Amino acid sequence: MFRHNLLKIQLFTAAALFCACLTAADDLKIAIQEPRGSSELRNLVKGQFTSVVTKTRGFQLFDRANTDQIIAEHDQVRTSGLYSDAEVRGLGEFKGADFVIISELTMLNDGVMQITGQAINIVTGRVVGAETKLVTSQSSKSISDACQDLMESLLKQVNVSMSGRNPADTPQSIMNDMEGEIRRVLMNNRSNAKWNANRNSYSLEIDLSGVTIDENLQFRTSKVSGRIYFMLTDQNGDGSNAELELQSFTEIGKTLIQKKIRDQVQQKVNNIIRDLLSGLD
Repeated sequence: MFRHNLLKIQLFTAAALFCACLTAADDLKIAIQEPRGSSELRNLVKGQFTSVVTKTRGFQLFDRANTDQIIAEHDQVRTSGLYSDAEVRGLGEFKGADFVIISELTMLNDGVMQITGQAINIVTGRVVGAETKLVTSQSSKSISDACQDLMESLLKQVNVSMSGRNPADTPQSIMNDMEGEIRRVLMNNRSNAKWNANRNSYSLEIDLSGVTIDENLQFRTSKVSGRIYFMLTDQNGDGSNAELELQSFTEIGKTLIQKKIRDQVQQKVNNIIRDLLSGLD
């Protein structure tokens, strides 16, 4: 009884860790630049930015040391102000980060402080979010509240920028056309002499029921995994089977998802045909 309960605990723990790893893998990684402006308030501002990111589901904080070092290199060739679209196209050195937050603190007249922030997509170099907050009181609470509101707004704009997927791109619609696409990849292959000579007499069935498409509604992405099954029957009624295990991937949009599935089939098409033919021998 003790060993049975211990096994259940171990399996539960392993499952929990596995799920946690999957969740973390889907998070967007946010790098936060050291704010420009008043040195006295930088730590407070960046601390509030960091707090919002770490508490917001779907986001991870990118390594701080890497962020500061990379930004410092870019600052050597810049003078002042926030980044423009043209300038951020050179920020590809943020390997592993998805977005970077750039901010600036400016003291205006009558003691009013302006906090300005931008969210930049590292891949495209596009500014996907911008927000400005005015703080009339220099109290820590007022500054903290303004920073939290600004960062929450930027993260919402990041989410909106990631929602480019067509709502009609449901898992069913994505898979509807794939059987024909995959069939063409196999039937158009010319690498096997036996296949070339007899393919018109074969009956080929493709089963996509083993393919799983998990939608992340927050980021409008789809995670694809699973297996594709192939069944081949010759003119004598003899049959054989083969399968392809997809390498799991996450993508946005029906066209890109279908292309990645098709590409994986194309990469393994020779092996699939060989396995199908060997089953008929």
